[in-house]
Amino acid sequence: MKVEIEGGALSIIRKLWREYDDKFEIGAYIRDGKWLSKRFHTCKFKYIYRSMNSIAHLLATKGLKRGD
Repeated sequence: MKVEIEGGALSIIRKLWREYDDKFEIGAYIRDGKWLSKRFHTCKFKYIYRSMNSIAHLLATKGLKRGD
């Protein structure tokens, strides 16, 4: 069970890499992400540049327009 989670928000990816908990509003999401990542043998959080994420963004936008 291996998973790679890619994201375009570098600040979020960095918080997921850190050992200590985040005290801001987003902290609950970061804790959940860290907890869920422990359920896999290998879990990598990777930052991808927006230009690399353009296809995923295009598909998501089209899906929202269609109501999927």
